Amino acid sequence: MTISKYLIRISFVVIFVVFILFSSVVVFVTDWWWFSEVGHTQIFIKSLIVKIALFSASGIFAAVFLLINFFLATRSKISWMAVLPEALIGRPVSLKSGIVKKLAVVLSVAIAIFFGLAAAANWQEVLKFISGTPFGTADPIFNKDIGFYIFSLPVFQIGLGLIKFLVLLTLIGCVV
Repeated sequence: MTISKYLIRISFVVIFVVFILFSSVVVFVTDWWWFSEVGHTQIFIKSLIVKIALFSASGIFAAVFLLINFFLATRSKISWMAVLPEALIGRPVSLKSGIVKKLAVVLSVAIAIFFGLAAAANWQEVLKFISGTPFGTADPIFNKDIGFYIFSLPVFQIGLGLIKFLVLLTLIGCVV
């Protein structure tokens, strides 16, 4: 009976992954066909490269940042106790440091993937930042070019927001 439950769970996970991959492939292929049809394949390739670069760079940065902080937090000599209600098991559960380190790696990679996806979602702002040009008119209050507010400031705000969120998740993970 346990094998069939295990097989059913694995089947659901495989079906879910296949569905996600299939839908992503369908979107990619239709976009490719459309851009090819209108003669703008280079635009599609450029956006794809920027998305992949943003995902990779920010994901690797987040993974390294989280792993360093989580491993520094797990170096403590305090024994790890799982916080489970006493009604479930009747006594506290002590976790070995190896399990905690494996959990830290899994959480770091999972958070880094979502962090990379969040950064890659802002690919248009990054392309505007890269291709931005000055307007030639200065803001009367801060004496900055208007192009700064249109092209640069949104990217700085997005980057700062992502870094704040990463630091918050790191603090929560290290405290727990």
